[in-house]
Amino acid sequence: MDALANMTQDMVTVELQDSNSSALLTIPQQAGFKYVVMPMRI
Repeated sequence: MDALANMTQDMVTVELQDSNSSALLTIPQQAGFKYVVMPMRI
């Protein structure tokens, strides 16, 4: 939710592989914007 709250665009790309890998959120119109969400194991 923090990643989406900081984005001001309507279009967001989310790249996922599996439950143990990080997720990459990007904005197609802004090539320099990348937000990585790392998985957390407890």
